[in-house]
Amino acid sequence: MNVEIISERDNPVLSRKEVLLLAKYEGATPSLTELRQKVVETLGVSPELMVIKKTEQNFGKREVKIWAYVYDNPDVLRRLEPIYVLKRNKLATA
Repeated sequence: MNVEIISERDNPVLSRKEVLLLAKYEGATPSLTELRQKVVETLGVSPELMVIKKTEQNFGKREVKIWAYVYDNPDVLRRLEPIYVLKRNKLATA
């Protein structure tokens, strides 16, 4: 899987960096866990500070757009992100 950064924006008000990435792959669509690992490797950040907010895929294309937020502090991440996003990213339990 090849991941490239499309755009990157700092948001100092919310203490985070907002990144749009494009992942190109072969074979089956990668899971969110696989996408998270690849984004963490690409950005060089700690997995506890990053959430994938949204993914988008067009039918027939072997690519996925990924909207990821990288926070400065894990406390800010837990305060700002809804619980369903934390669960989806395996940063919170039931």
